[in-house]
Amino acid sequence: MKRKYYLLVLFLLSFVTSMAQQKTVSGQVTRENSTEFLSGVTIQVKGSKTSATTDNAGNFTISVSGNNAVLVLTSVGYKKKEITVGNATSLSITLSEDASTLSDVVIVGYQTVKRSELTAAVSS
Repeated sequence: MKRKYYLLVLFLLSFVTSMAQQKTVSGQVTRENSTEFLSGVTIQVKGSKTSATTDNAGNFTISVSGNNAVLVLTSVGYKKKEITVGNATSLSITLSEDASTLSDVVIVGYQTVKRSELTAAVSS
C-alpha cells in the first residue's frame, strides 16, 4: 500500500517540476541603427506552434518552456533572426533590413506584376 503512495507522490512531483519550467518572456523589437519600433513582427518558439506578434510599440509577450527555447523572429523586409532565451525574461531585439527580398512591384487592379514585366502605360 505504501508503494502506491510513493508512486503517486513521485508522479505529482514530476508533474509540478515540468509545469515550473514554463515562463513568460517579454520584449521589444526595433529596427537596427534606429529607435523605430517594429509592429507586426512574428515571434515563434522554434519547434512548437506557440507564437506572438508585436504591437504598435514593438512589444510582445510569449510563453516558453525551459531555458533552451529559441525564438524565431520574422517580418517582411527584414532578415530572420533566432535568439536563445536562456535565463532572460525581458529581451531587447533589433532586426536588420533585407533589401534583397524586396523588388519593384506594381499593383494593377487585383493583380500584382513586377515592374520589369509591365508593358502598358501606368498612371497614378
